Amino acid sequence: MLSTVAALTGLPDEVKEVVADVFDTLFINEAHHVAAGTWAEVRNHFSKRDGKRMVQFTATPFREDGKLVDGKVVVRFPMKRAMQQGHFRRIRYLPAED
Repeated sequence: MLSTVAALTGLPDEVKEVVADVFDTLFINEAHHVAAGTWAEVRNHFSKRDGKRMVQFTATPFREDGKLVDGKVVVRFPMKRAMQQGHFRRIRYLPAED
């Protein structure tokens, strides 16, 4: 199942319970948003069950409000290394005219 946080928070609690029971792993993209109430609600609904796993992804683990993205960092791939390996290149902007 693939969903957005907005879609999940709008579901009745009974449906959230079923979703949390059916899946064993929750993948969260843009995990730096988890400190926000709606995101935390979805994550907490899932994580309160035994045996459930959670994998969080973010390219920006440092929030401007100082709140931390919790969890264990298992992969760190700095921008400098990505640039050295050629994953980023100079962008050539060509405007489209109307």
